[in-house]
Amino acid sequence: MEKRTAWFLVGIVLITFILRLTVAFSIGGLTYQSYFHIRQVDTIVESGHPMWYDPFSYGGREIRFLPLYHYMVALPAFFIDTVDAAKLVTNFIYALIPLFVFFIAHAITQDDESSLVAGVVSALLPVLFTPNTVGPESLYFVLVLVCIYMFMLCEKPNYLYYYGLFFFLLMFTSSLAILLVLGFIVYLALTAIEGKKVKREQTDLIIFSFFFYIWLALVLFKDHFLLRGISFVFQNVPSESIANYFPSLSIASAILLIGIIPFLAGTYVVYKSLFELKQRRLMLLISLAISTTILAWLRFIPFTISLSFFGLTLSILFAVFYRDVVLFVKKTKIASRETGFKYVLIGIVVISTLPLSISAATNQDVPSQEEITAFHWLSQNTDKGATILALVEEGHLVSYVGERKNVMDENYVLADDVDLRFNDMQKIFNTRFQSIALELLEKYNVSYIVITPRATKYYEQHDLAYRTPECFEKVYKVETRIYKVTCLLRSR
Repeated sequence: MEKRTAWFLVGIVLITFILRLTVAFSIGGLTYQSYFHIRQVDTIVESGHPMWYDPFSYGGREIRFLPLYHYMVALPAFFIDTVDAAKLVTNFIYALIPLFVFFIAHAITQDDESSLVAGVVSALLPVLFTPNTVGPESLYFVLVLVCIYMFMLCEKPNYLYYYGLFFFLLMFTSSLAILLVLGFIVYLALTAIEGKKVKREQTDLIIFSFFFYIWLALVLFKDHFLLRGISFVFQNVPSESIANYFPSLSIASAILLIGIIPFLAGTYVVYKSLFELKQRRLMLLISLAISTTILAWLRFIPFTISLSFFGLTLSILFAVFYRDVVLFVKKTKIASRETGFKYVLIGIVVISTLPLSISAATNQDVPSQEEITAFHWLSQNTDKGATILALVEEGHLVSYVGERKNVMDENYVLADDVDLRFNDMQKIFNTRFQSIALELLEKYNVSYIVITPRATKYYEQHDLAYRTPECFEKVYKVETRIYKVTCLLRSR
């Protein structure tokens, strides 16, 4: 790599990091699901280990997750605010994506310039431009890219061992490491169809990855899989909520989340790769995109994960498109204006993608400051043993900001009777009969009900239809309303 290229690459990473941080701190809060990870980081800072039993989630229950990301965030969280530390670490990890996209693209094209452009495209992917979402997905995507790069160059000295190390780290970051393993299997199938021979080192790595994943998954989750059965594979998501948890997007929405130019360019390269070039490294990327798309279609993984994977693949393939276009221009009459043409092409990519990224960032599902204040009020003005009813999406806010037990949150894995609990919550908010509501509130030992503007919009009603001042005392009212269940308390 030339020194000039290295400086450009460092500049892309720094600009990406600064841009993401600017948006993250200007918006302020975090997305709803992020507060689960913040609680885990706080626990690690205080005790040195994660919280394997959550006294607040679902009224108290066992939880399981892979904690490598949380330990990484905990390091700066010893010195600064946990939320700020999470924003810094998460967005720095995301800013490293262009670096590894460059390395993979360079391994395919052997061209610095086109690989740098691919790095720029990956930095601006709208589907990944969510700076206020913190969680292990950031580390997951980076480790997957590193593993792909090591896999491509596994014939070089020590790269086999580097792959093993980073795959091990990936396994303790996210169970979605299965996407990489399945992508390798699809890669074997595609190369067999094309009559190409896979390198022995790659075959060894695929076998190692497959059996290591199976072994570690059995060690960590065997008991839970035997207990939950097929619902564990689907992350135990309530059947009524699957459409929201695994949302399907229209083709137009998916293209906008990837970027129009990268999508069109990637489609062109995929066509050439499958029917003309048939290059092994390109087939590997296409195999990974195929495996994630299939799993998303079967609703084994959220569609946004598949779309993010697909977007990263297209950003790498854009390097091939850019190289081919520049080579074509050199053979035409406008070859003398090649530099100007490159600037125009890069400008079109940035102009067509950056507004979509900013739009994705500003449309993140972040609770308002007023809602945060309302949940903080719970921590100061309610009994420590109180159970709070709020939307499922707001369950982690109840636990982290309110420091109280929730009825339900979006961490469905290992939770008991999620379908029944979800349906009961729906009845409490929708029923017109106070007797039904009080019976269910007593069932879950609920002391307070929180109705945020989000809940009002979700249930399309301004207030509880059965509410009377005698049984539901209004104890907090700004935009968010909090009711104390007084009839239930008297009956105890």
